[in-house]
Amino acid sequence: MERNSMIRSFLLGSGKSRGTDPSRVGLLPLMLPMLLEHILYSTVNLLDVLFISHISDHAVNSVSVPGQ
Repeated sequence: MERNSMIRSFLLGSGKSRGTDPSRVGLLPLMLPMLLEHILYSTVNLLDVLFISHISDHAVNSVSVPGQ
């Protein structure tokens, strides 16, 4: 039971002091915006490569290198 409580407070933060103490924010609320940003960035890069691939291979190289 104690282990589950520790894991929950690590992922979600402690509920009571979360609003007053920013250092008590858990890992999950910090991770979600970064994960969403990474997924959106990767999706846009993939779409750029797909659209440009209809032009030429050299154009794909010029678009995909900065996207890495």
